[in-house]
Amino acid sequence: MMQTKKNILVIRNPKAGQRSCLFDDTLRELDRISRRLEVVDTKKAGDAENLARDAAGTDEWDVLAVAGGDGTLNEAANGLIGSRLPLGIIPIGTANVLAREIALPMDAEGIAHTLQSGADFKIYPGLVNGRVFLMMVGAGFDGRVVAKVSNELKRFLGKGAYLVLALAEIFRGPSSELCVEVEDSKYTATWVVVSNTRLYGGPYRMAPTANIEVSGFVVTLFRSQTPWGRIRDLFGIAINQSGVPWGATMLSAKNVSLTGDNEVMQVDGDFFGSLPATLEVSPQPLNLIIPKVFVTERVRFRSPVEGSRVTSSIQG
Repeated sequence: MMQTKKNILVIRNPKAGQRSCLFDDTLRELDRISRRLEVVDTKKAGDAENLARDAAGTDEWDVLAVAGGDGTLNEAANGLIGSRLPLGIIPIGTANVLAREIALPMDAEGIAHTLQSGADFKIYPGLVNGRVFLMMVGAGFDGRVVAKVSNELKRFLGKGAYLVLALAEIFRGPSSELCVEVEDSKYTATWVVVSNTRLYGGPYRMAPTANIEVSGFVVTLFRSQTPWGRIRDLFGIAINQSGVPWGATMLSAKNVSLTGDNEVMQVDGDFFGSLPATLEVSPQPLNLIIPKVFVTERVRFRSPVEGSRVTSSIQG
C-alpha cells in the first residue's frame, strides 16, 4: 500500500545530463505519485548546498532529491547535515557511486517509488577539513587524475575521461610520498583512499568491509612507484570482491590525517584541493532515502573492526 504522498523538492544539476531521459521519465512518475513536486536547477558550484540548506530550514518538504552525480550529492549533503530533511537520489551523473552502494533501482519507476516510499536511513558521514563527504577521499594518484578532468571532457567521454587521464598519470613518473596518520600510528604511501562505502569509481569494490551504516572508515594504502605497480593496483581494485587489493594495506579508523608536498585530493569524485587534510566522523547525522530491499539485505555487509590491520600477500 502506498504511503501518504510526499512533497518532493528536486535539485537538478543540468550539467550532469548523462541520463537525461531517465530524469524526464522519473519526473513524470514522481508527478503522478507525489503530492507536490518542484524542480530547481543549479547554476554554479555551491548552489546545491545553499538550496538544500534553505529547504531544510522550512517545513515545506518531505524529501529533497538530487538529480546529478556524486559531486552534487556531496554539496546537498553539506546543506542537509544535522537536519531532519532526508536526501534522495536521482542518479544522472557519471559514476553514481552512492546510488550503486545502496542498491538504488536504475529505472524511473523504481527511483520514483524509492523517493516516495523508501526507508529513511540515518548515517554518520565523514568530515574532511570540516566538510561532509559521503563516499571517499583520495589523495595521490586519483587526486591528480580528478584534478585534470574538466566538465567538458566528462560530458564528451563520460567515464572514459577518467580512464584517459588515469593512463597518462600511470606513466607520469615516480610518485611523491604521503604521510598517513591513522589513529596513533603513522604510515607512508604514494596513494591513499579513505572509504566510507564499499564501492569506488562505480561498481568497483575498493573497500569490501566498509559499511555506510557504521561510523568509521576503511583506509587503503598503496605504495607503488612504477607504472607497472600502478597498473597492478588498479587491476587489483577491479577484481577485488571481499579482500584487500593486491599490494595494498587496509586499516580501519575514525580519525585520519594526510600530509604530502604538492599533493592534491578528490572528495566524492570531485577535486577538493591540496593537502593537508584531517578526516573524522561527523557528529551530526544525515538522513538518506534508501530502497527497502537494502534494509532487508544489509546484514550481508560486514562492518570494519576498529583497530584491525590486514595486508595483502603482495607488498607495494
